[in-house]
Amino acid sequence: MKEQNEDTSTMRVEIRMKQAKKNILDFLIKSRRILTSGLSVENYSSALEAEQDRQAQLQCVDYALVQLYLMESKYGELKALLKGDNACNLVDVAEVLKNNARYLAVLYFSKEKFGDALETLRKLGSGELRDKTDDSAKGVSETIELLCEIDDPDLVFKYAPWVFEADDLSAIKIFTSKLRKVELPTSSVLNFLGDYPPDLEREYLEYLIASTNNKEERFHTKLALNYIDAIIRLKPNAYLPFGVRVEPGNESGILGEIRAKLIDMLENGVHHNAHAVSHVISKTNLYEETLIIYKKLQEHERALKLLIWKIEDLEWAERYCMDCFNEELSTKGLEDLNPLFIILLRICLHPEEPHARNEEFALSTLTKHAHNIDPVQALALLSDGLSVECVNEYIRRIVQSSKNKLRQSLIVYNMCNIQYTQNKAIYGKGLSRRVVVTNNTICPVCDKSIDASSVFVVAPDLTLVHFKCGNKEKMHVHPVNGTNFAQFPVNFDDQITDDKVLSPPSYSL
Repeated sequence: MKEQNEDTSTMRVEIRMKQAKKNILDFLIKSRRILTSGLSVENYSSALEAEQDRQAQLQCVDYALVQLYLMESKYGELKALLKGDNACNLVDVAEVLKNNARYLAVLYFSKEKFGDALETLRKLGSGELRDKTDDSAKGVSETIELLCEIDDPDLVFKYAPWVFEADDLSAIKIFTSKLRKVELPTSSVLNFLGDYPPDLEREYLEYLIASTNNKEERFHTKLALNYIDAIIRLKPNAYLPFGVRVEPGNESGILGEIRAKLIDMLENGVHHNAHAVSHVISKTNLYEETLIIYKKLQEHERALKLLIWKIEDLEWAERYCMDCFNEELSTKGLEDLNPLFIILLRICLHPEEPHARNEEFALSTLTKHAHNIDPVQALALLSDGLSVECVNEYIRRIVQSSKNKLRQSLIVYNMCNIQYTQNKAIYGKGLSRRVVVTNNTICPVCDKSIDASSVFVVAPDLTLVHFKCGNKEKMHVHPVNGTNFAQFPVNFDDQITDDKVLSPPSYSL
């Protein structure tokens, strides 16, 4: 019975202690709130003395709060206090936190002792220091958090290596954080990342281009080459045949994601060096991406060779010729001959070693697109031993196409000739405008006569006025009724008859 009473007594003590700590915490938190808002200077000789007393009291309160937060395992509140604008005495509180390295680092950081904070966390990671609040803590996430906010490049590059060795996937946030007010030197970051997997460099370059809107060619080109290297590592070495392969960029996982980004950059990007990318990508089996580069650089012959010999998609090659002609090479007017088909025929009929001749596809293309292919160049590519029967249909179509073009040319010629005659008539009417001046011709402005010795002007509606009576600054405005002839041009056809155009009479004033 006695032992039971003793246990109960001990329990009561613990409860009272717990309640006492809670009351003290509440009191300290309330006191801190009052102190941070300032003290009344009524009881002090000066505002300076009041401020000094406030700081002293606040320092004691913060010290007590650190002790209580540690005792009660209130680590969130402890970190918030240390990270905020606290009045902790660095020496005293550092002694309290000597076995709690993570929070000691936060204290150093709040006092702008950035080097001490980072060194504390490095020692925690190496095992030189420990953290009683969490024995498994290595300080990696805390170091990343601090390095994301530090603008000093020397400190960043000094303490970043051990974090990258511990967790490089998380450590890249050091260079891609938006918390840093001043960006680190880009070249230094890339040199640093050169010692680590290229995936980290890619993530940083994507951040650099997307977040900072960097338009430097070298970075865009470097990112494109990084994409190519990553795809080569992820993509199967063998090029799958048509009908089996997945459309580029639609592959599952990271391969499809990176390949889609590369294709978008090659098609829509304008800041990368296309020639540098072409030099690298043309040596790989990324044929679709290579084709995009060739098309952008207008290296159409290389593109068609790739389609016919590597991709082995003849329909695509034919469609490529039509698409590029419509987008880049076609001209307005009668000219509709596509020079890309001549290149296609030459590749098929006169291939390089060791590629085979494809006469069947060449003749099919020749017949199908007869009206778009120069017959002189096309026939010159055909071998002498080819029978007339093989090209009979092509010859029939090209003859018919030539007749149609001739008829169209004559129609256009006659239409142009009619237009020319009409324009000549309008021009003649304009030159044949005339007025008759007699002794009874009166200037409507001054009501005086206009004779042969007068200098006069003729308005577009054939009104005659003395030159001095007209508005010299606005000759296009009627001097009497204010009509603006620039807005309402006169139709000469209503004033001059056709029979007087070809043989205009001469007038003497």
